[in-house]
Amino acid sequence: MYHSALQNHDSSPRSKIGRQIVIFVIVRFLILLLGFVGVKYLTNSLSISTYGIYSLIFITIAILSACLELGFRYYLISKVPGERKTKGFSYFTTNFLFKLILVSAVVILTISIGIPLVRYFNLNISSQIIILSAFILMFSLLLDESCRFHGLRKRLEFTAVMSLFKEKLWILPIFFFWWFFREITLDQILLIRICPLILLLFISLWFMKKKGERIGDNKIFDIIIIREGFVFGAPLIILAFGHYLLISADRYIVAFLLSTTAVGYYSLVYTLIYIRHGLTSSINSASGYHFAEAYNLGKKDDFQFSKAKNIFNCSLKLSLIVSLFLCVIFAFLRSPLIQIFSRKEYLIAAPAMLILSLFPVLLILTTLLQGPLVLEKQRGTLTKGWVLALLLNIILNFILIPKFGINGAAVATVVSYLFIFLFFLSRVKKYHILEFPKLQLLKLGICLLFAITPIYFLNPVSIIQLLYSGIISGVVYLTGLFVLKVITKKDWNILFSSGVRQINEYIYL
Repeated sequence: MYHSALQNHDSSPRSKIGRQIVIFVIVRFLILLLGFVGVKYLTNSLSISTYGIYSLIFITIAILSACLELGFRYYLISKVPGERKTKGFSYFTTNFLFKLILVSAVVILTISIGIPLVRYFNLNISSQIIILSAFILMFSLLLDESCRFHGLRKRLEFTAVMSLFKEKLWILPIFFFWWFFREITLDQILLIRICPLILLLFISLWFMKKKGERIGDNKIFDIIIIREGFVFGAPLIILAFGHYLLISADRYIVAFLLSTTAVGYYSLVYTLIYIRHGLTSSINSASGYHFAEAYNLGKKDDFQFSKAKNIFNCSLKLSLIVSLFLCVIFAFLRSPLIQIFSRKEYLIAAPAMLILSLFPVLLILTTLLQGPLVLEKQRGTLTKGWVLALLLNIILNFILIPKFGINGAAVATVVSYLFIFLFFLSRVKKYHILEFPKLQLLKLGICLLFAITPIYFLNPVSIIQLLYSGIISGVVYLTGLFVLKVITKKDWNILFSSGVRQINEYIYL
């Protein structure tokens, strides 16, 4: 009965999802490795207190960036995929120019107000740090906007490479600087981090020109797009803002109730845990744009809705497979990881790392469940979920941190994300897009039990032992996934199928 419908669809290769996920995973793996290198040099070059300040600076930049996006990312996701080429580019140019004006004003305001405030309160932050932080905010936001547009065009290979350079290109000059001078200041680190952002922004804009992006008969700055984007996106600011505030409120409260040294301890384990999140998020990054396009088209086309449904559940399964394995690895290897990639003084934070090991699992699942709610324009649900989770997090932090220190902050983060995950899960069920058998979860749990056995017996204490024990565990885990058929032929077809016949096999049979 679906034969005629299938004939109307393009018979060219259907999906690049598998290839793009592989590229994203490779890139994220490199980011993970370089992230460990960056943490090692930063924690060995800066005092624990200064490292805490460094962490607070970049968390603040992330929060401000989320606020300045004004929820436009969600508006563009609902508009650009499937839109004709010239109109889609007009959405980008309008958004980019608007953000350029807005962030320029924020930079001027930050410098003019921030420097006097620092001097008045006699804070241990130089004027140069305020200025450099403001410009990092500016170029980081503009680069994110340009790369996001490439993602909406499904140029995900380019986006993946750009994310690698954005996240870690600064490590190379810092490494050489530290190698020759054996010391580096916070001011110098911030200056080094600006240069790659400027270079990559120009590369991203140049690549748009190379790909033939043009306005056509549309406006380069369309005030209607700004108005629509603000009306659509403003209620959704809490999505991005809430996420960053939720993952950073603990550090602000730790700094307020304890000290910046305590923030340094907590920031190390949080950074190590969050680095691993990149591997799992690569799955959602690659599949998310394909899912959005299919879901938008699926509102009028059963074929596309089935495609979106399959992409969503395949992403869910892969996210659980990767994130739960990394959760186990980081939980069992927390002490050697801290000693190898920082200093022994940071071992005091090992219990907090054990608690936080579950956090990236909940984070990636929450992000995945958020997708259908955004596309269904459930702004009230999204706002309510993030506001309640944020309030819960702040309350728990003020209750637990005075009693349990940074371990209390870790508990507050995990509980808050567990709440928002369950909240979004209860809302997504009504769209009939979620299908994940309980038997698959049981099989996945068995595979994890087998995977931790090599780690338990090898008990690695050096970086070489850490590598080969991780590889052995990974091989055991992957073997179990195939033997118990957690990863099936259907999953493989969803990722790598091409042509109508294969699509028919995995969607309709």
